[in-house]
Order: sequence, then structure tokens, then C-alpha cells
Amino acid sequence: MSENSSTWQVLTYLQKCKEEILGFDYRVQYSPDGRPIFVMLMTPAMRTNSLQYSHILFLDCQKRQMNKIAWTYMGPSVLNSENRVAVCCEAIVTAEDIDTYTWVIQSMLDIEPRWSLACIDIIFADCFITYKLLINLGIIDTCCLHGDYYHLFREVWPKPENFGRLFTLIENP
Repeated sequence: MSENSSTWQVLTYLQKCKEEILGFDYRVQYSPDGRPIFVMLMTPAMRTNSLQYSHILFLDCQKRQMNKIAWTYMGPSVLNSENRVAVCCEAIVTAEDIDTYTWVIQSMLDIEPRWSLACIDIIFADCFITYKLLINLGIIDTCCLHGDYYHLFREVWPKPENFGRLFTLIENP
């Protein structure tokens, strides 16, 4: 990410968007040697999604091997009033870890100060997210961390035939 010249073009484009689009903003995290390692942006619609629907937040990253430029994509998501997925921000990052998730969510708060971490009641996430995220954000007492349905049933649990009749007793949350 930091070695590709297109990253600098993207940062120039984001600055131009910030100047020309009311409500658009972005943040960049730099490594100690001054190279960008995380880029996050919020459009006006994403700000609205954060303010209106973020009581339940869904976190996951798209792995590097799944996209052409080999960067990890993160788009914290919510369900809107029409029960459709809505994105709260978009980020391109160099790692999927708790510190990265913490930085992205804190950057959302920095961009949209009317939003509050206290409004997040539940975070659905895969096995990469632990209670350390809730501790980092200071919401350990007010937010519930829950494994998301897809990863629990398609990634973690064994095949139903190997798990016995107990598998049929598990209900969709």
C-alpha cells in the first residue's frame, strides 16, 4: 500500500473530494516512517447511516487475496430501516487486527462527532474480533460482542453430520 504510487494519487483525490463535497471526510494513518498504512473515508450518506442505524454494527474485512490490488478492505456495516445493508465508512488497511478495527471506529467518531460509541449495543463479528476491541473503545460494559451467523455456521462449527443431533438445536439469533 505505501509503496505503490497510486496510493498518493488516491490521497490527492480524497483531498479534492473533501474540498468539493459537503460532508465528505477521510483519515489516513501513517507508519513511523511516514508511509500511509490505513485510509478511511466517510461520505455524507455513510455519516447518516452511522447516526441512524449503528446500534447493531457488523464488522468484517475482505481478505487481501480477494481483491485485485491485494489490500484488505473494511466496511463497517449496519442494517437500515428497510433491512438492507448500509455501510458506515470504507477503509483500505494493511492488516486485519484489533488495533486496525479500533483505529477505523475511532476515526468514524473523529469525523462524525454527533455519533457516539455508547450507541453501539451489539457488534457482530468473526473470530478475529475479541473483547479487546470493546476494551479499546471503552464500551466493554455497554456493548455485546457476538459471533456473526455466517462465520459461526459456515466456518467454526463442523458439518452437521459430524456434530450429531445437537446441531439442529442451535437457533438463528
